[in-house]
Amino acid sequence: MTTNNAKFSWEEIEKHSSLTDRWIVIEGKVYDVTKWQNRHPGGRKIIGHYATQDATVRHLFRIITSVRQEAFLAFHKDLETTKKFLKPYCVGEVDTSDLDPKRESFLARRRKFAEDFEALRRKMHEMGLFKGSWVFFLGMLFQVIVFESLAFLNLWYFGTSWLRILLSILLYTCAQVSAQILSILVNCCRMKL
Repeated sequence: MTTNNAKFSWEEIEKHSSLTDRWIVIEGKVYDVTKWQNRHPGGRKIIGHYATQDATVRHLFRIITSVRQEAFLAFHKDLETTKKFLKPYCVGEVDTSDLDPKRESFLARRRKFAEDFEALRRKMHEMGLFKGSWVFFLGMLFQVIVFESLAFLNLWYFGTSWLRILLSILLYTCAQVSAQILSILVNCCRMKL
């Protein structure tokens, strides 16, 4: 393993993409996650997907800091704690002084893409598209209650024939799906997008 102050070119980093030798870049730091990838809470597959890439994007592109679409930051909200756990796996930093024109072109396109999405997000906030209507949420809650009540009343009033049981299962399933959608929508409205 190399020292923490070593600098690696992207060509060198890209050589470490196999299952037995896997590196990942997070905010310009290079980590050898070969031994740790099987213990990653998100699984080895996601580490493999971002192997030899910058999972955070923010450091290399130097784009607006409020962009939240970066893969790493989307699932690792407490960045300082995450960095503490990653520290033993750090093998160095990315050498950005010798980026090839192809990679610089890619970074420029990615930067423009991210800035366009940030502008779209700001415009949508200004238009009020992220504000939820409580009337809608109450209507969804009413729908859940109606489906659950119909499932219960169907069995209570008509008895327990196979047809009635299947109808009640269908109604209860609709209630559960509606409740799940309602839960997702409420959580999305609470998030700061």
